[in-house]
Amino acid sequence: MGYTLLLYTILSSKLLEQENARIENKIKNNLEKAGNLALKQMAAMKIKESEIQVYTKT
Repeated sequence: MGYTLLLYTILSSKLLEQENARIENKIKNNLEKAGNLALKQMAAMKIKESEIQVYTKT
């Protein structure tokens, strides 16, 4: 009986560790995507600013 309890504890710990790692990876990927999107938006805004400056100078 004690062996079964130990086995159950080990298996549940492994499952929790795997689920935790899966969630952490998902969060990391989402943050990277959000960061890349923010950089792209900033770059697009920078391009628009430079276009506006060119049009106002001429």
